[in-house]
Amino acid sequence: MRLDVTLKLPSGETRLVELPADVIAGRLLPALLSKLELPLVDEAGQALRYELVAAGEPLDP
Repeated sequence: MRLDVTLKLPSGETRLVELPADVIAGRLLPALLSKLELPLVDEAGQALRYELVAAGEPLDP
């Protein structure tokens, strides 16, 4: 079984990623940030916040 996750990037771009259904959300976000080479801070040096959402509800509160 697979899990479809929609990623909404700070740029407004949306990407769909297929993941194993048993993925551990707490480990997934850092791996996605690294794999997609997403920034951790914006141009002003402020930390960016990324959130995983499945079916409209956060995976990891």
